[in-house]
Amino acid sequence: MPEDGCCPERDNSCMFRCRIAIVIGKRLKISRVRADLTQAELGALAGLDEESASARIS
Repeated sequence: MPEDGCCPERDNSCMFRCRIAIVIGKRLKISRVRADLTQAELGALAGLDEESASARIS
């Protein structure tokens, strides 16, 4: 169970959404690393401007 405060009320739907977000984040990182991209490069490819890409993703 995440202890970062994403589900302060501890209801099932909130915990489910939090777990889904964690899984998506882990899969995105694995895919990004396999593609040999930095977070800033991925942000730029996703359409973010380069100045804000690294700050928004990190």
